[in-house]
Amino acid sequence: MKKRTGNKSMEILRKLQGAFCLFLLICGLSLCLESTFGIPVSWQMRFVTAALLAVYVETAGLGKWWALSLGLIFTGTLTFVCVQYFEILLTGGKQFLNHALALINAEYRTDYLLFYLEEKEDYASLIVLFLVVMLGVLEGLFLIVSRNRKHHVLAGAVIPVLVMAAGLSLGVRISSWGILLLFAGLLVEIFDIRERGNFLPGVFLAVSIAVPSLLVSNEMVWTKTRAWNETWYEKQMAFEDRMIDVMEKVLDSSLFTYGQQRKYTLSNEAPEYTGKEILEI
Repeated sequence: MKKRTGNKSMEILRKLQGAFCLFLLICGLSLCLESTFGIPVSWQMRFVTAALLAVYVETAGLGKWWALSLGLIFTGTLTFVCVQYFEILLTGGKQFLNHALALINAEYRTDYLLFYLEEKEDYASLIVLFLVVMLGVLEGLFLIVSRNRKHHVLAGAVIPVLVMAAGLSLGVRISSWGILLLFAGLLVEIFDIRERGNFLPGVFLAVSIAVPSLLVSNEMVWTKTRAWNETWYEKQMAFEDRMIDVMEKVLDSSLFTYGQQRKYTLSNEAPEYTGKEILEI
């Protein structure tokens, strides 16, 4: 398919497309990791982390100096966080490993010992976010390096496939919305906006999958939906009861009978059994 070249606006749109693709992939990776280890992360943290990483990776792809500068900033920030919050991250790492070891023991009938922890605060979600950041940066590098090559989509699918395989190997059910977001992200990457005729199909497919997935994975939306459902559930059950009563009355009416209905007594004495053979099958 012929590409439109020499247009700065198209290159900018391609960058935005790449950022949107990476945003969907990181959200999907986060949901898959959360469902695998049973450690939830708030939707606000998931959204902000995915958005910042998408912008960071696409900005780093502008050139070597951008990549070097942002790489140094990322490394420095990561080092500062690890040193400053070492105790919290260590506790969160032990809590995360306890979740993982519990899954391994349940799936493979092993008896690995868990870490004894006196800390009541749950910091395991921080480790999940840390993994999401590292996998998101790695995923972004794969996409940027392979973007203009023939099999760039396969390179982008490596990390999502490995994450899903890890979840399946532990015998857990992976988030279906996470898988849909990963699929939507790969669709955005497949439909290169620089190729004629790809823009509208790509946007339609990605948005139709991504928007419902993001809404359903949002805890606030689920809370409001449950609250609305409690009220409507009672109305729905009352409506179904009325419909069943109406259907029973209609079926008992003479409209569905030929002539007058007859009632027969059924007991141990009636009807009278003669013992004669009437039918053999």
